[in-house]
Amino acid sequence: MISVIIPTYNSEVTIERAVRSVLSQRADLDVEIIICDDASHDKTIEICKQLGVDEIIVRQDNSGGPNWGRNAGLAAMKGDRFCFLDHDDELLPGALRILSEIDAGIVFGEYYFRSGEKQIFRGIGDNRTINYEKNELFLNVLKQNKKGYCLPYLSGMLVSAEFKHVRFEEDFGFMDFDYMLRLAEHRRAVKINAPVFVRYSHGSNLSLDPNFRRVSYWFSSMTLENYYQTYPREVAIGMSRLTGTKARYHYITGENRLARFFFMRSRLCLKSILFFITSFYGSKYVKKYFKIFGT
Repeated sequence: MISVIIPTYNSEVTIERAVRSVLSQRADLDVEIIICDDASHDKTIEICKQLGVDEIIVRQDNSGGPNWGRNAGLAAMKGDRFCFLDHDDELLPGALRILSEIDAGIVFGEYYFRSGEKQIFRGIGDNRTINYEKNELFLNVLKQNKKGYCLPYLSGMLVSAEFKHVRFEEDFGFMDFDYMLRLAEHRRAVKINAPVFVRYSHGSNLSLDPNFRRVSYWFSSMTLENYYQTYPREVAIGMSRLTGTKARYHYITGENRLARFFFMRSRLCLKSILFFITSFYGSKYVKKYFKIFGT
């Protein structure tokens, strides 16, 4: 059985789509759905009950992020594998079957990124299976190596229950970088070059929140520092890429002085130099016609 853990908070607009996408997986597999609600005050719980999910865990006071729900789901799950699904994401038909056909502790696939009516495929899509040797995925995560779409995203990942003891931080409640590192260190993994879910973008996405960006940069920097003694080269690469992501965020939000500050401390490459130069006069054109994140 596969346990799908969905953390929710005021999710009435998107939760039915997410849950129905999991229910459709039951045509191929035994799947349990665990809703972990973080003190919603809309119709999220009512909708989930009407859809007949297997278990609903409710928190009375809001924790501030999805990590409480992820941990609560891990504690309650009964399956021999588990998958997380954000309340505004959607599994593609047959996704869990495709992932479960691979005999590995960590299996992940690619995805579509949807914003409004525009949908972009994030991946290679040649249906090849890529085997990551012991610690290979961990080092890619540590370096933030996004080349070839090799990094997993929580919603498109199937994990063996033997790793359910690895938990998320709950001090901030929304950071998962350290989780992915602790999950992947010293372990093998498999990637399928095929889409398995749709990731939706909208105005309230956590990744667009300025406080999230500040905390994420600080927390991720501290996480990287913890690995410096063992993996100094990889940490240096990861830190420069993390700083570049921070710079591009400020570039997108029009905070060009801050963007230049972080670009000067990020990995030196042609794109970073061009972003730096256009932050003085051409950023409006670049933001309209070019992809900035993921570069």
